[in-house]
Amino acid sequence: CVKMSELEGNVHLALKTILSQLKFSQNVEISLNRGREKVHGYLGNIVSIIVKDNSDSRNLNLVAKISIKNDKIRSGIPVAEAYGNEIHFYENILPTLEELQKTLGLPEPFSSVPKCYICCGEKNKEFLIMEDLKASNFEMFNSKSTMDFDHMKIIFQNYAKFHSLAFALKVKDKEKYSKLTRRLYSMYMGFIDCNFGSKLPECFQFIQMCLNQRGEENRIVNKYATGVDEVLRDILLKQNELHSCILHGDCWSNNFMFKYRVRIVNII
Repeated sequence: CVKMSELEGNVHLALKTILSQLKFSQNVEISLNRGREKVHGYLGNIVSIIVKDNSDSRNLNLVAKISIKNDKIRSGIPVAEAYGNEIHFYENILPTLEELQKTLGLPEPFSSVPKCYICCGEKNKEFLIMEDLKASNFEMFNSKSTMDFDHMKIIFQNYAKFHSLAFALKVKDKEKYSKLTRRLYSMYMGFIDCNFGSKLPECFQFIQMCLNQRGEENRIVNKYATGVDEVLRDILLKQNELHSCILHGDCWSNNFMFKYRVRIVNII
């Protein structure tokens, strides 16, 4: 558990602002938990916040995503840029896409995004405070397990909605689209420039090993087994305006949460 006094000053003030906006009373109980189960990452710390208003029995479940302050880590990983992208998405991109959906009257609008209450992009003080989806029965996928077809299907169905909205915005208002995307930092390029790029050859070696164990040969994999980081860099540097759109930027299992009945019913 984390004491309220241990919460960073700017995050503490932001929480008070949220409670004031939602008209919570002064008679509240706040409990904090750092290092939530199954949450792993190098960009920051996760603190779950549970607020109970004793005046009217209201509860509020939040998650504070707070940037890591370690200078050594920040110098090797694009922490500020990652938070900048996410904050820009919530403050500017998402409202634009939501307005576009209303204008188009979409019958099944894209909504697989947790609510963000407040955020801060100040250097070395970056944070976002969002709704805690666990309170709505969303669960994280076991990152050590392989995703099955149903999980992958719902991920790409939601990506299709998100990407199609970005393409629609580009067609409908190219100037606004350009203005929004101009501020986005290429996370793929950022990770290639840091330690992740040096790990790519190891990934290819693992693929080669798996193919060899199955008695298969793959000339394409073998061709790019060396210098794969440079190949990927060349691909990312090539401009393809026609087929480019706004992307999630960090597609791995810990960045999705699923709600289940017997089968998957929703994703955020």
